[in-house]
Amino acid sequence: MAFLDNPELLLMHAQSTGSSVAAARLYFTKMLCGFDQEESAHTATAASTSARQNPRHSR
Repeated sequence: MAFLDNPELLLMHAQSTGSSVAAARLYFTKMLCGFDQEESAHTATAASTSARQNPRHSR
């Protein structure tokens, strides 16, 4: 991951997301380890929304 090796890229990402450099570093470290929490939370929300819209999928 280039973001973890390059402090300028890490700072640019932190500024664009409104987080700290430490939070950006933690985010990319979690991605590298396979713990992408935002993506799994988004997928779970989308699945529950579609189940509510179409009750047949929940059976």
